[in-house]
Amino acid sequence: MTLKRVLRKIYSNLISLPKLIFGFGIKQYDQIISGQIREDEFSKQIKLITSDKSNSFFVEIGSSAGGGSTKQFVDSLLEREDRDLCLIVCFEASAPRSIALKNLYGDYKFVKIYNQSSVRLDEYPSYRSIVSFYLKTKSNMHRYGLLVVLSWLRVEKKYLRKNGLGFTSGLESMKNEFGEDPDVVLIDGSEFTGEVELNYLSSAKYILLDDINSFKNFGNFEKLNNSTSHQIISLDKSLRNGYAIFKKIQ
Repeated sequence: MTLKRVLRKIYSNLISLPKLIFGFGIKQYDQIISGQIREDEFSKQIKLITSDKSNSFFVEIGSSAGGGSTKQFVDSLLEREDRDLCLIVCFEASAPRSIALKNLYGDYKFVKIYNQSSVRLDEYPSYRSIVSFYLKTKSNMHRYGLLVVLSWLRVEKKYLRKNGLGFTSGLESMKNEFGEDPDVVLIDGSEFTGEVELNYLSSAKYILLDDINSFKNFGNFEKLNNSTSHQIISLDKSLRNGYAIFKKIQ
């Protein structure tokens, strides 16, 4: 996409920017939203993988209020007799959503909830890298203006700073606490941190990616799809914003 076309698209989206910043803005992170990964092929695959007793350590980034993928993990673990020997670590930076998550699953011994950013603020991508991706890559980000996309990054980082998050890495804390690699990871958190999260979790047996048609997991999909360490076992680029599941090659 040429710079002229990008500038035209930015201009066409200026009308939506005030609504984003002043109508929602930082307050959007305090809203409870319904889960998306449910009653579809991706949720079925999550249940199938979770029911496999060779998998006992799960990490979910972007648990939200717990009604989507978290429910698929927990419901499947509840059906396992060895569930108390299992662990699912849930990451959710939004305080209200994290509280809702704890209200739903906090009493289960096999659920650990981190109300933290998965990565540090200094690990976030630069504005320059977002602009470069937008200009060079055909993705679903082009449904929005570049100025809007950059405002997402600004507002997200502002929320983390306001709430004292992002100065330490939740994934580093998890590794220090449990000291082992997870069997299964789902990367479905921030639009901007997927690649850093994969760097922390690339040794997992199963790597589940949501939103592979946007910045979040576009690069992760390409990286894993061209790697010799993992092979793709399930893919649907047309389901919502696209998903993929990779399994480690033994």
